[in-house]
Amino acid sequence: MAKSDAEAVIELAQKSARAPERMTFEDIDVTAEVLVLPDTNGSYVIRSIKPFLDEYRERPERRRGTARLGDLASFIDHTNRFKDDGSALFASDDPAKPHLMSVLDYHEPADKGDARFGEHRAICAFPLSEEWVAWKGAHGKPMTQQQFAEFLETRIVDVVEPVDVGQTSTDFAAKLGGIEFASPLKLLQLSRGMSVRVGATVKQAVNLSTGEVQVHYETQHSDDRGEPLRVPTAFVIAIPVFRSGVLYKIPVRLRYSVSRGDISWRVELHRADIMMADAFDEAKLVATKETGLPLFVGSPES
Repeated sequence: MAKSDAEAVIELAQKSARAPERMTFEDIDVTAEVLVLPDTNGSYVIRSIKPFLDEYRERPERRRGTARLGDLASFIDHTNRFKDDGSALFASDDPAKPHLMSVLDYHEPADKGDARFGEHRAICAFPLSEEWVAWKGAHGKPMTQQQFAEFLETRIVDVVEPVDVGQTSTDFAAKLGGIEFASPLKLLQLSRGMSVRVGATVKQAVNLSTGEVQVHYETQHSDDRGEPLRVPTAFVIAIPVFRSGVLYKIPVRLRYSVSRGDISWRVELHRADIMMADAFDEAKLVATKETGLPLFVGSPES
């Protein structure tokens, strides 16, 4: 006689009612218990009891996760708070995304030989300063006369006086034949002079013996005398590479090109890549000195 649905359910329940068993596995430094559970097919499945135990923990089993710090000082303080003898620093010198990482539970040295999880970390991403972003964004980029005038007006606060340019900039000027760096006032006058000449046609641009460029304009305005505009060829800015970082003095060249009466301008930062590398190297030195931890260039094991 065929079984009723109720009888089939009862039989299935009886097959599944076998008591689960506990098994113990032992390794060199681990003893683990698992549950061996019967399934509906008459076989068994093994389940770890750890998820059940974790529900009742009053505190985490170990530290894990990645803290993201906004500046070097906070990164150092956080690292010092949690470091131990096995902790280590890692540095990524990618110019686009430089950062430092501390692995607080990193593997212990070979003489101790203990491997660890490496899951407790901190990262300092070194946000670039607003000044650096502005000047690097303008580096080598052609600008119209109006765009150039507006850029100079906005960034004039970054320009330093010629007497304060420093030895690196002085050596740079000597290599270019002893050119003179423009002062902030000179550049401010330049930007204002360009503003009133927006839309005018360039007749010619002449390099002077002083190193400046003399730009002659033709204009349709009857009240504009069309006097030549004297443009310096270089100046020096003092800006931080990273937000809240130290100032770096960087020589800047002024370049121009004339096409069909229109002039375009561009600024070129001298060896800005070296300034970036130097700023990051300085940050690495500070981090190793203040934490006392070894530093490796690269990334930890994933």
